[in-house]
Amino acid sequence: MFPGQGAQHRGMGKELFEKYNGLVQLASGILGYSIADLCLYDKDNNLGKTQYTQPALYVVNTLSYLDYNEKNPADQYYVVGHSLGEYNALLAAGVFDFETGLRIVMKRAALFSNIKSGGMLAVIDCPDAYTLEKILLPSVDVANYNSDRQVILSGLVNDLKLVEQACKENGIKSMLLNVNGPFHSRYMAPVKQEFHSYLTNFTFKQPVRNVVSNYNSVLYGPNNITDCLTQQIASPVQWKQAMYLLFDRGVTDFVELGPGKVLSKLLVVNQECYASKAAACRPGHREDTTLPGIVSSLGSKSFKSRYRTPYAYVAGGMYKGISSENLVTRMANAGFLSFLGSGGLAIQTIEASIDAIRKKLQPAKIFGINFLHNPLDPDAEVALAALLIKKEVRIIEASAFANATAGLVFFRLKGLRLDEKRVPVSSNFIIAKLSRPEVASVFLSPPPVHIVENLVRRGLLSQEEGALAPYVSLASDITIEADSGGHTDRGVAFILIPAIAILRDQYTKRFNYTESVHIGAAGGIGTPSAIAAAFMMGVDYVLTGSVNQCTVEAGTSHAVKDLLSQMNIQDTAYAPAGDMFELGAKVQVLKKGVLFPNRANKLFELYKNFDSLEDIDLSTRTMLEEKYFGKTIADVWNETRQYLLSDKAELLQKIESSPKLKMAALFKWYFHKSTQYSLEGNIAHKMDFQIHCGAALGSFNQWVAGTELENWEKRHVDEIALKLLSEAQKIFDKK
Repeated sequence: MFPGQGAQHRGMGKELFEKYNGLVQLASGILGYSIADLCLYDKDNNLGKTQYTQPALYVVNTLSYLDYNEKNPADQYYVVGHSLGEYNALLAAGVFDFETGLRIVMKRAALFSNIKSGGMLAVIDCPDAYTLEKILLPSVDVANYNSDRQVILSGLVNDLKLVEQACKENGIKSMLLNVNGPFHSRYMAPVKQEFHSYLTNFTFKQPVRNVVSNYNSVLYGPNNITDCLTQQIASPVQWKQAMYLLFDRGVTDFVELGPGKVLSKLLVVNQECYASKAAACRPGHREDTTLPGIVSSLGSKSFKSRYRTPYAYVAGGMYKGISSENLVTRMANAGFLSFLGSGGLAIQTIEASIDAIRKKLQPAKIFGINFLHNPLDPDAEVALAALLIKKEVRIIEASAFANATAGLVFFRLKGLRLDEKRVPVSSNFIIAKLSRPEVASVFLSPPPVHIVENLVRRGLLSQEEGALAPYVSLASDITIEADSGGHTDRGVAFILIPAIAILRDQYTKRFNYTESVHIGAAGGIGTPSAIAAAFMMGVDYVLTGSVNQCTVEAGTSHAVKDLLSQMNIQDTAYAPAGDMFELGAKVQVLKKGVLFPNRANKLFELYKNFDSLEDIDLSTRTMLEEKYFGKTIADVWNETRQYLLSDKAELLQKIESSPKLKMAALFKWYFHKSTQYSLEGNIAHKMDFQIHCGAALGSFNQWVAGTELENWEKRHVDEIALKLLSEAQKIFDKK
């Protein structure tokens, strides 16, 4: 373990500078000043200044590592570093050499020092997340999740002082840190692009040891180094999560190198907390008898009333029918709200699925349809909305939207009326799934006037329905999606939930809504503890996704379920989204046992770096044909062209006029095929399976290890929901 900024002190490295004089002289030449004099004497009091602190720590950490490694060669299976220390971890893993690392750290330190208007505050032994939310200001970010007993906040100095006072009033220990910037927060965003551009000047090697990223607690590979180091600047350090990952993998021996023992002290705290949680959550004591039903006090009564369900638990829609007819039917008949995964399905298929589900439903049971944004064909959204209105499907789950669209507004407002008390009453409900405050603002606002007026002119809405639009929000409810399977912004629930809940309250007051807008939590919901934590944060309901994908009822192949049932929390990666390939949007996918994420990222790298297929060198094109496509590029293009010609002739014309777009269309063939292979369970293409999945399933697999549910063939989506809720209720009641 390598410490970061804050571990520095005068005299550090004293016993090492003479031993490694060659490196010391090299560092001094690069830096333009004596690194030994700075660390040992600090006559000008520069050691505490960021532009000096970070290079100094990097050098001393490196020398400490070299000294340790001489005596204990090759005994490190994992290397980790806190913030700046992560660069030493990458050095120890052979990603770059000493000089390269120092030059990168110099650049990082210079950029950090340019952000001066802020600071950091340590909050110690805060009793729970709810209390932390109360004392946080909207302008203050969590910068370090160091342990269950310590978080570091970043923000403007005056705001931090207000939080410090709030801590004092609530009996919580806090302390302003001796740093001159709001590191690892939104305030660092202005320097991210410059740092990213600087990193592109270097070629990084495959790590020879496992390095856990501060940014997202995944292992570094050759394809995520630039991204993780860039994101680390303005994102919280997930130190506790990194430690828990190592504990989960059975790591017991830790050595801190460099000055001080800051991380060693945190290690003791995290080990104690982890052991306590492991004892509380051990699955061995659970009864595996099927629960016919439970009485749950968790969640919002008004949410349950609105959707006629006893449970504040929703099964989200997974595309291409993975949230299948069988899944939706089973959940609905058990009393749960769930959504058919209609994304990527033809409208005729969706209609047939609605009819099939209705035939199997018990009386008064309800279900919804996932409504996936279609930016290339907005009329298709309107057509789907019209179908759902015709079929009297009253609930949709709006996914991947950034703005209001005609399809959404049409669905939401159709049937809107005044009751006998002259209060607007909705017929249709939109549960918007989102992860950005600016998108939340769109859904918390009334439908845009220009869209409403256009729908009225087209005769899709009546004059009365249009006139009532200002009195309802576009979304009935909002599911806040933290880092999840499929499309993801890699959000952190502890940050997103309070921020968007505040927006909800502000917009409700501003527009004087009479209907409540409920807040739900999604992403990372895989264990009773996660569900209990979400409700402790004040959400009205929870929504699960990945855990439902590995059930008997899920509409994917047995081969995929076999892979998913064996995954752990570290077994996912980020890859380009095939439906938004050109935009660089990301999806979270399974990486264990497949090569899809590596290959998908390679395709996007080629797309970024070249203007046409012809610009790519022959050896790379041959590799694509032999290993990725399994056929010639010409054959792939012919297939792509025939598909576009039959369904999207105008788009084809546009693509054929642009070599760049043609390259993208050809690469997107691979994304389509990789999804098809996984849904069909085509073992011949197992390495290319594209399986959208979040780490929640890994935590679920751990929770059920050693029980009957370890085998996915024993997992039924409604029984899982009941077990999770039942155990979450027990945890919640204890708190």
